Amino acid sequence: MAASGAPRQNPDPQGDAYAVVDAAGRLLHWSPGAERLLGYPAGEILGTAARDLLGAHPDTTGLDADQSSYLDADRPGYLGTARPGYLGTAPLRHRDGSTVEAALWATPLSGGWLLQAAPGDAVRQAQLDRSLLDALFTESPVAIGVFDTDRRFLALNRAGRRAGGFTDVEGRTLREVAPPGLLDLDAFEERQRAVLDTGEPLVRVQVEGTAPAPSRRRLVWSETVLPLRGGAGELIGLAHILVDISRQEQARERLRLVNEAGLRIGGGRLDVRHTAQRLADFVVPGLCDYAHVDLFDYAFGTGDPDTDAVASGRPLLRAATATAADWWPARTVPDVGEVDPFASTPGGPAMRALESRRPLLLTSEGLYSAAADSGNERAAAVARDHVRSWLAVPMYVREVPFGLAVFVRFKEPRSRARRFDPDEVVTAEEIVHRAGIAVDHARRYARERGRALDLQRRLLPSRLPNVPTVDVAYRYLPARGPSGLGGAWYDFIRLSGARTALVVGDAAGEGLHAAVYMARFRTASRVLADMDLTPEEVLSRLDGHSKRVMLDFAPSGGGPTGTTLLFAIFDPIKQELSLASAGHPPPVVLSADRVARAVDMPIGSPLGRHSAPYETTTMRWRAGDVLALSTRGLGTTEDLGTTEDPGATEEHGATEEHGAGRGDGRPEALRASLAALGDPRPAQADLSALCDGVIDRLSTSGMRCDAALMVVRLRRLEAERYASWDLENDPREVGRARTLVTEQLHAWGLADLDFGTELMVSELVTNALRYGKPPIQLRLIRDQDLTCEVVDHSSTSPHVRHAAETDEGGRGLYMVAQLADLWGTRYHDRGKTIWVRQPLPDAG
Repeated sequence: MAASGAPRQNPDPQGDAYAVVDAAGRLLHWSPGAERLLGYPAGEILGTAARDLLGAHPDTTGLDADQSSYLDADRPGYLGTARPGYLGTAPLRHRDGSTVEAALWATPLSGGWLLQAAPGDAVRQAQLDRSLLDALFTESPVAIGVFDTDRRFLALNRAGRRAGGFTDVEGRTLREVAPPGLLDLDAFEERQRAVLDTGEPLVRVQVEGTAPAPSRRRLVWSETVLPLRGGAGELIGLAHILVDISRQEQARERLRLVNEAGLRIGGGRLDVRHTAQRLADFVVPGLCDYAHVDLFDYAFGTGDPDTDAVASGRPLLRAATATAADWWPARTVPDVGEVDPFASTPGGPAMRALESRRPLLLTSEGLYSAAADSGNERAAAVARDHVRSWLAVPMYVREVPFGLAVFVRFKEPRSRARRFDPDEVVTAEEIVHRAGIAVDHARRYARERGRALDLQRRLLPSRLPNVPTVDVAYRYLPARGPSGLGGAWYDFIRLSGARTALVVGDAAGEGLHAAVYMARFRTASRVLADMDLTPEEVLSRLDGHSKRVMLDFAPSGGGPTGTTLLFAIFDPIKQELSLASAGHPPPVVLSADRVARAVDMPIGSPLGRHSAPYETTTMRWRAGDVLALSTRGLGTTEDLGTTEDPGATEEHGATEEHGAGRGDGRPEALRASLAALGDPRPAQADLSALCDGVIDRLSTSGMRCDAALMVVRLRRLEAERYASWDLENDPREVGRARTLVTEQLHAWGLADLDFGTELMVSELVTNALRYGKPPIQLRLIRDQDLTCEVVDHSSTSPHVRHAAETDEGGRGLYMVAQLADLWGTRYHDRGKTIWVRQPLPDAG
């Protein structure tokens, strides 16, 4: 067996096997240990040559020349050249013929040498133990300290000395040598006492501390405290093993921070500025002392993303700012929504970060130089006086630049922050990446919601007509849901006879479906209103329309069932207000004496549901009173699906008590708001301010569905604006009618209209005399237009037809249709009214 090579550090002599060799290499003494090792008794081996103890085929190549000379008496001068100490390992012959690998040591004596041997395995184990201890105390990155039972240092390895900045520790406690803030010494000594008292180890206890100056960085260790025992099992000390897990803990902290950023930044409402502000608030003060977010304009949802925004020099707009320092000079930064001149500077640090798509880290000097080069004195002064470390992180989403986030750490003494390290830069980059995704989601939502709201606005009246007998103000509140769409609507429709139709409705469903239903019902209600039907007739026909629409949605289970509607007609000449409701809460009247009350009227079932016929309530109207109509969503925070059917429990409608207390539009709340806000003189009240006041007082913050509010002031038509005459059932009345109309037109200063008006009056009166029934009445009305009406007590409906060349009649209504701007027929209990309308000269 070949002898092993010399170890890096020779082992110390050990074992009790030794012999004395004279100068001739003869054995002079043989110890009992040597007898146990090789089996030779002293009487048998003494006097023999030591060389004979080598194996049958000795190979002393493992020993150097000087070392092998101890066993080779034939080599001249071997005693003079040999070195004392460890000789190495060699195979020795056992008495039973086997070989024993042994480590050999030589010690010079007077006239000879003392040879000592030990089994090779034992020596190698001892060498391994020695090497392990050396490695632990000199090369190991793990801090190891050994304490006695008085908690005083016995030993501390190199890593431990480096971690605590220690020099001389032996015989002293950690409290006596530790720098301030290294760790919690009270807790450390408590852990030592616990192990000494119980004899049980403490394994992997996480300990936090602070590195010595100048770094002062946060340290985290995993500490294990082991009891050390003597040969009899008694406790003789403690071993502390501290593994620095600061990097791992920092990595976990970064991962936690990034995950939390994704939840907190993207978990708010879908608003771009709100999302940007959540990003700034999240990183301050945990990651930096000050942060701001700059975005390109399209990131706010105002346009399509521009992949060339950086190259084209598109300016950056301030979206959010956050600071942990109350001394920060706010006047030095742009306000939210303003252009950031420093970030928008071509070739500046922000633009360089965006161009490279990588974070850019600058010191105070680098930032000052960049600001000074750009001519921005304000930014340069801030960089020189306040900034310690400046980090710009570009925000890209799917290869599209959205903007960037800037993180700043201030100088001491106002801040103890360090410069951003590489790990913090990576963390900031990941946070901004997740924030960019959230900003993109908010941008998409803002764009789609804007389109939806534009659609909603186009479905609602863009401009209400100017009617001298009605003052109107209205508000529409979009739904708070993702789409912003809903089914609430309002309408203001001019009718014949200077009358006005007021409509407020709420289509069933949510989102796009509700908006589609609303458009259908609004169109249908306008068509039916133009037919001069009464309110209950309008609702009855809309109810049938709803049931027919249901057939279109039957396979999908949807449909407009449950749509509510309030339809009212105001006649300023009779000073009457006629109303009918299909499941809609009644309106509220604010009278001139500031008393607000819900209108006493029956409430029918919502459209599309089986119900009794709708009923019309007609009430006298006092000039100057204010009428407020709202949808059920105003002030309602519950889901639409939880609303009750106002007409489901009472087939034939409801009284004021029922109607005022059940509508989801909460007429009681509306009534109370109007009573509190009502002007002492409702006839002169600002209706727009009244609308705003009602909305402010009602709960709208938690409302999910959309809502509409319309406030109107109704007035009678002045007597000088209309004239009426009773006509006899005599053909000669046609000429009298022309004369009456001509005189009235001249009195109103409308002589330019007398020719066409005379022709139309002649035809209408002639038709009434020929086909109608007396009594016959002629009426002229001047409001925005000139309206001529002929009333008779026949229900026969006139029709326009194209007369043939040989026909003697049939051309009268055709001529009327050509001369009039609009014309139509309005039926009532006893007969009909045929009316024609033409614009006044000053109206074009």
